[in-house]
Amino acid sequence: MKCKECKYCHYGGTGLAGGYKCRHPKLEECAEKYEKKTNKRMTKACWYIGFKLIKTSLRYCPYKMEENENEV
Repeated sequence: MKCKECKYCHYGGTGLAGGYKCRHPKLEECAEKYEKKTNKRMTKACWYIGFKLIKTSLRYCPYKMEENENEV
């Protein structure tokens, strides 16, 4: 699923605090799973997408994680 089509992707804030954010309830849980799986630590807030909307979804998107679990 693309962030553009997701109901949890919202634009909020102004100035430096502004930008697109993901408000999915399981986002933090999926971000932790992604960190453990790849042995990499994320340096930005997991809910922050960016000032511009990205073309695809986040690597740790809950919808993407569910699809990967179903494939296995």
